[in-house]
Amino acid sequence: MRAWPRGLAGIALAAGLALSGCDAMPGKPRLADREKLPTEIMDFGTLYARNCAGCHGADGTLGPSRPVNDPVYLALVPRERLRQVIATGVRGTAQPALAIAAGGTLTDAQIDALVRGLVETWGRPDAVKNVALPAYEVKAAGGDAEQGKAVYAAACAVDGASTDDEVHAASVAKVLAGDAALFCGKTGIQVHGGMGFTWEVDAQRYWKRASVLDTHFGNSDEHAVAVAASL
Repeated sequence: MRAWPRGLAGIALAAGLALSGCDAMPGKPRLADREKLPTEIMDFGTLYARNCAGCHGADGTLGPSRPVNDPVYLALVPRERLRQVIATGVRGTAQPALAIAAGGTLTDAQIDALVRGLVETWGRPDAVKNVALPAYEVKAAGGDAEQGKAVYAAACAVDGASTDDEVHAASVAKVLAGDAALFCGKTGIQVHGGMGFTWEVDAQRYWKRASVLDTHFGNSDEHAVAVAASL
């Protein structure tokens, strides 16, 4: 067998060593071009497109669920609550849990990247400048004793009083509680982003029930007239 010329053998050896120590071999992808593992993706745009845009819209709006490009909502919702919603979902709604620990596919770092990206991309501090925002969550107060008394009296009248007493008690209860129910329903819907008919929160149910009661059984003004006429 004929030996290679000494010079040619040296060139071949040098070329082999050079190619084995780099990513320049034909057809071999560069490190920057390699597909990242799903858990390695930290870009907000990519994370949002893959996990959120289907419900909330490509630009944070015009999706079947509530818009998330709302600067007022982003100023109102606490960061820890926003993270909780993304990580563990909201029971009874279409919002799924996205964190691995809750059965999803995103790491804690990716959840943090989504929260940070939402605020930095669509949050606008000037949108609520010089505005006193209400608390995101309001703890239940003791209630209004007079309204409770009226509703209780109406229930007692229905249980066994005369027809006149029953009608009068129901009208008094409607005068005191009807407007309050509508106000609380409308306000609750607005606090949650005006999403009254997307079935994402229970506020829409309260407002619709109060509206139906007004339509079928008379509003507070009509019942006020009835109460005045009975005095």
